[in-house]
Amino acid sequence: MLEETGCCSDIICELGIIEENSLKYNWSGISSCFLAKSKGEKGIPRLTQEELDEETQLQWHDLHKALGIIINQNNNESYFARNERENAIMKFITARDISMLDEVVKLNK
Repeated sequence: MLEETGCCSDIICELGIIEENSLKYNWSGISSCFLAKSKGEKGIPRLTQEELDEETQLQWHDLHKALGIIINQNNNESYFARNERENAIMKFITARDISMLDEVVKLNK
């Protein structure tokens, strides 16, 4: 969490591992998913050069607003205005993020 957000955290629980594979697009990913609570002051994210080039920005939202933003992006075709491979990968990532947040919603009931 420190690298992506510039913030230290305490892990509350492990949500699981998500494996994504696409032979068609020669892409795979493994994401370890945790529910964590930030602690201390929010610092500066340490973004990769690629993330900086893409003008990646960190946004802090509560659980339900974050889920709504991701779902709305998933339904917005202009958000996926890249080439076919990148669009497919973004859809995998979006589905992963929705799945993770859905699990957190279930834990909070």
